[in-house]
Amino acid sequence: MNSIVRSTIVAQIGATIAIAASSVDVAPAHALAINGASSGISNPAQTIDFNDLTVGDRTVITNRYPGVTFSNLFASTYSNGSNITGRNLTNFSSGLGSGARNPFSIRFSTPRSGAAFAMVTVTGTATFTALLNGVAVETFNANTGFFGSNNFYGFTGSSGFDEIQVSIASSDNGGVIDTLQIGAAATPVPFGFTPLPGLAVSGLLSGIHRLRKQFAKERAEA
Repeated sequence: MNSIVRSTIVAQIGATIAIAASSVDVAPAHALAINGASSGISNPAQTIDFNDLTVGDRTVITNRYPGVTFSNLFASTYSNGSNITGRNLTNFSSGLGSGARNPFSIRFSTPRSGAAFAMVTVTGTATFTALLNGVAVETFNANTGFFGSNNFYGFTGSSGFDEIQVSIASSDNGGVIDTLQIGAAATPVPFGFTPLPGLAVSGLLSGIHRLRKQFAKERAEA
């Protein structure tokens, strides 16, 4: 094997490594924020309006719904005459004006592509964070209040999150949520791998073919 062929092989191997390296995806999952919208996610796989709750106000609500677990949330009957009606959930563990629990969270048994809910608070700022296995995927702050119909918050277009955590900063740190919309199960790309682009594969195969022809020529001339 002469030096030209050897150099060609080395170059081809280097190109293969470069293509493989370019296929590694180290970017974390992301999600788009739903911030003060008039509606939540499109075509939710499940919607929970909490109107089936028959327990008394301030009853702890945890795992009453399949696939969803709540933390620091309690049964409520607050209504703002808009998107918050009937039964709902609040982070008040006792009467309004006291006992607010922050942060509260909604956890899903499997990663979801999106989730949203209507929420009202005393005028203030709330922080919404989507997490996957305890690691933040996306977060945003929103100005929240009692009135108006543009009060849906959440995340959509995600490659996967299994929790939404909410922290409220207002005069009493309390909030009420209703109409929880849960998106389809997420199908994330396996971490660390993205399929090779078609052009890269074609180039690699073409290079291998040229090497085979060069080997055949060298052997014929030997």
